[in-house]
Amino acid sequence: QQNNDTPLPPSQDHPRIQHHPRKLLTELETPNATEDDEELFPSQQSKSDIDAANEPMFVMPSVFRPNTYFKGREKELKLLHKMLTDRKIRSVGTSSVLIQSMPGGGKSHLARQYVFEHRYDYPGGIFWIRAKSLQELEYGYYDIAKVAGLSEVTIAGQGETSNTHAVVKAVQAWLSSIDNWLLIFDGIHFDFEGLEHYIPFAKNTSIIYTSTERTTGEEYQFDNPQVIPLDPLTKREAQELLFEEMGKKKPYTQDDLQRAEELVELMDRLPLMIHVAALQLKATREPLAKYLRSYKSRPKVGNLPAYRAVREQLEHRGAIAALNLMSILAFFGTHIPVEMVALGKFYNDTVYQG
Repeated sequence: QQNNDTPLPPSQDHPRIQHHPRKLLTELETPNATEDDEELFPSQQSKSDIDAANEPMFVMPSVFRPNTYFKGREKELKLLHKMLTDRKIRSVGTSSVLIQSMPGGGKSHLARQYVFEHRYDYPGGIFWIRAKSLQELEYGYYDIAKVAGLSEVTIAGQGETSNTHAVVKAVQAWLSSIDNWLLIFDGIHFDFEGLEHYIPFAKNTSIIYTSTERTTGEEYQFDNPQVIPLDPLTKREAQELLFEEMGKKKPYTQDDLQRAEELVELMDRLPLMIHVAALQLKATREPLAKYLRSYKSRPKVGNLPAYRAVREQLEHRGAIAALNLMSILAFFGTHIPVEMVALGKFYNDTVYQG
């Protein structure tokens, strides 16, 4: 393992950060806001939760809360804690763990559960960064620098900008000066050019990566993470998750159990897909048997079941604006400024409908 002290190369794509307050998109009106939001919030807009003098620092996305439902994964939770707090590894550097699964497998859900259960085990602070692009990493590092009060960060709104690399290096130096912190890189892709410059290294510290990818076993620039591959939920866990999120109370009938089993198997027992189905069943009060027949008759195209499930739910609700926004983001990318979308909506409302 090595400390990443190599001078940062000049960036061609994102040389400077311009960080200004931005409004979050209005969430869909659902009975419960989506719990497994590992795919749904594309930009880092953090808030800190430091209410008391001895409260650990907590830098997190602004739409971030404990899981309402968490089923199974107890073995993985215990293993994750054991790996992250490995004394032998932490005595010489950072103990890193990669939570890996296919899309919709519950990676962020597990990491979030761990964070809220073990928040006070990390007095140095917990820092959650969305990491699906280098731009998100830049936002995340800016947020940490801002909350830590580092001088390299200028106050947003004064018309100044902060050099990306100066902020990253300042945060790296600050993290190296303290210990007992936990850093989460959520949704990371390991093939980003220059990614190693965003990975800190310090004794008695811990990192969680969540990803659909796996690093090779000897990638020291990522602190040689141990890997926890997430299997699908067991049949029983998947059934119980479906019933609980539907709001269905025990005892369950044999017909309910059989139909739930068939449905969760069709969904490969993926938590995100089960969550989406349960939300729709709860919102529409559609009988499970009817929903199962409808689901079985849907065409099976492509290999994005979780995405299709979300899209079909929006179509069922007639949420045209949300569907249009998904199309725009899919075509142009996830980093369209919210102000641009708001301006387009205003123009559409005033010009075409006014």
